Amino acid sequence: MFYLDTKSIFKLKTAKFYFVLFYCFFLFSCFSQRKDSFIISNKENIKRENYDNETFEKEFELSKNGDYYIEQEFSKIVDDSASESFDKNGFYSYIIHPQGAVYPFSRVKVKCIYGKNISYNIAKENCLKFLNRIQGKYVNFMKK
Repeated sequence: MFYLDTKSIFKLKTAKFYFVLFYCFFLFSCFSQRKDSFIISNKENIKRENYDNETFEKEFELSKNGDYYIEQEFSKIVDDSASESFDKNGFYSYIIHPQGAVYPFSRVKVKCIYGKNISYNIAKENCLKFLNRIQGKYVNFMKK
């Protein structure tokens, strides 16, 4: 028969305790709480909830063939328009998606992205100003 002395029993109980403690820690560390993207505190935020899925984007036709010069100029136009249109108070960015079937950059879609801390009306104003500046500058560039 196999008998354990009190010192061995204490070590086993301690090891069992630590095993259960670490198991519970790893089990509960996998759970996370859902964080709301905004706090409803006034009419502006309630209005924002309804328009969260609305995007500000515009498509532009570049060239049917791969013209590197036009693509580079369009990229500069977008960068310049972003620096002129977006104020320093909020988070704004943009994405350029290729949309062409044969040559991907024959058509591109520019999408304005704004931070969650910006009200919908201000974001709409700045994003539309950004997209309209791109269009105006691009039309002037293509006339040359």
